[in-house]
Amino acid sequence: MNQILDHSGPKKKQNAPTKNLNDIRKIIKVYAIIILVFGIALIANSAIAISGNKKKPVANTVTKPIITVSSEEDNVIIKVSHDKNIEKIIYQWDDSNAVEKKLEANETEKTLEPVGIPAGEHVLKVTAIDVDNVESYFENTYFSEEGVDMIDPTIEIQSKNPKVTVIARDETALSFITISIDGQDEIRINATEQENKKEIKYTFEVESDETKYKVVAVDTSNNNASKSNVVLKTPKIDFIAEPDYSKIYVSISSELGITRVEYDLNGETTGSDIDNPEDVKECNFEIPTVEGNNDIVVRAYTTNPEVVGKKEGSCTYNP
Repeated sequence: MNQILDHSGPKKKQNAPTKNLNDIRKIIKVYAIIILVFGIALIANSAIAISGNKKKPVANTVTKPIITVSSEEDNVIIKVSHDKNIEKIIYQWDDSNAVEKKLEANETEKTLEPVGIPAGEHVLKVTAIDVDNVESYFENTYFSEEGVDMIDPTIEIQSKNPKVTVIARDETALSFITISIDGQDEIRINATEQENKKEIKYTFEVESDETKYKVVAVDTSNNNASKSNVVLKTPKIDFIAEPDYSKIYVSISSELGITRVEYDLNGETTGSDIDNPEDVKECNFEIPTVEGNNDIVVRAYTTNPEVVGKKEGSCTYNP
């Protein structure tokens, strides 16, 4: 009888592998929980760190020059300071001519020379501008019984071609005015020649087609003002009528060439262009009137488009 021999050694229990596997799973779960907790803690710490390191936005502020004005007897002291370079300081009394002081490079603080307060009550206006064109403005009213005359004269021009009238005025008293016409010798008019020392008036006539002149006015405190201008002389237009006004004769002359002449008779325009206008300095024609009222406007155009002559008139024709 055959026997089957078993040489595999003692048989192992069948539940051993299952037990080992369960132990491994437990270990894995423990490590997974530890890692999860650690990860959450790490994320929380990172979030706190990020939140803590987050910087607040810095406000973009624009600074302006600081204007300080103090008064001492009949003067004011103007001081300007800033955290950057100051470009210029401008001041004026009331609406007089403004005084502008430009500062040197890299000046962040400036005190101006004392500025006299005019007699009476006046408004001081100060503007300070920095290198970035940012400006500050100061305005205040000051009073001085005696005062210092710091206000410049004013110059007014009244032009009624071919005459020009110059009127200089000052709130205190004028000393003189000078007028230079077309580079000729100055004409000087002293205030002593006037009844009113606060005003000087002078009238001159334009002699050429283009007259350049300059006026300077100086007051008794040596404050001064000047004004320059150019006057263009318009053509001269004359009317000569028949005794019964049946015809109006027109005579036009200009040192400039005449390019066109025209007239309006009771609103109806008649005109004519002129050949070779550079050579035509004079022009004559007649206007036949109509029965009753006649309103007439004559215009003369020259080679300079800015110089146009005009004259108006009216008459009544009773045949």
